Amino acid sequence: MQRCGSGFKGAGDADEDGYGIEGSAYCTHTAVDCDDSNPGVNPGATEICSGSVDEDCDGFVDDEDPDCVAGYLGVANAEASASGSSTPAASGALNALTLLLIPMIVVILLRILPGLTGSP
Repeated sequence: MQRCGSGFKGAGDADEDGYGIEGSAYCTHTAVDCDDSNPGVNPGATEICSGSVDEDCDGFVDDEDPDCVAGYLGVANAEASASGSSTPAASGALNALTLLLIPMIVVILLRILPGLTGSP
């Protein structure tokens, strides 16, 4: 087991990713590493939406992870999460809503317009 920093107080970092198993203030990062045997799994990692692994240690795996929502919203949420932003605009929620509404508006207009022009 490797030590985190010079003030080691029992918080090991076996995978040497800077996250200790006890989230010690002596490690580079104070968040707890949920899998200290894999340097690709830690609270700072990007969630990979396959493989049944919780790479970012948020307690959610693959389809259950908010970072893995299908399509644009999932990508925007992952990017916003990585940058530390959590507002709806930054997370892409407003953009996703717009992308959902535009096709519905087009369909409604296509159904209304023929009636307005006198066409059957």
